[in-house]
Amino acid sequence: MSEMIRFAKVEDAEALAKLEMENFDEPWSAKNFVDCIGNAQGRVVVFEDSDESQGSKELLGCVAFYYAADEGEIDSVVVKKTARKCGIGGKMLAFLHQEVENLDVHYIFLEVRESNLPAQKLYEKMGYEQVGKRPKFYQNPVEDAYIYRREQ
Repeated sequence: MSEMIRFAKVEDAEALAKLEMENFDEPWSAKNFVDCIGNAQGRVVVFEDSDESQGSKELLGCVAFYYAADEGEIDSVVVKKTARKCGIGGKMLAFLHQEVENLDVHYIFLEVRESNLPAQKLYEKMGYEQVGKRPKFYQNPVEDAYIYRREQ
């Protein structure tokens, strides 16, 4: 088995949309991924696991990110349920943080469900701090979002 972190390609969009559908009530569509990948100010980082002896590849996670001026926003972070708690989310975020240094991005923002304690712990470990709250931000179920920010 071989792990690789890379930027997504348009041909990854269907697999990424499937990963989102398996994990979220309000998933990104393949078109959302194609739009982000094709946008000069968008990036999608993927974590790929491949088995060359079998000739198989599987996308286990992704981070979708947009930026403008000196600020960026993470719009989606997803890791396949069976691959969680293996450090994949942290590896993808570290890759993104390193890459955005070249973009002159000074702050990265994201929202996370109030009940998603594992994600909150990950973001805090990666240098994010809670800076606000958006009431009833999420639907299905309705829930507040915490706003997190990381200074680059």
